[in-house]
Amino acid sequence: MKNRNKDVEWTRTIQFSDKQQSVVADIVLFINDLGLPDHIDETTFDEVLEIVCDDSPFEWTVSKLDSLSEGKDNELH
Repeated sequence: MKNRNKDVEWTRTIQFSDKQQSVVADIVLFINDLGLPDHIDETTFDEVLEIVCDDSPFEWTVSKLDSLSEGKDNELH
């Protein structure tokens, strides 16, 4: 989001599941491996890379499933 007012900064909070986090990290790493397009600011991309790939266990929350079938796809084998 472009800022018209320079004395404020907008911050967006997005919640990902573990699987979604892995996909986003893979996409960012893929782009990093290919090379960054000219229209993307390298410093900002590096910040995104750090946020997505260097997550902390303290950033995660645990939610109890409502039913046994809800987490069936996420079972560890």
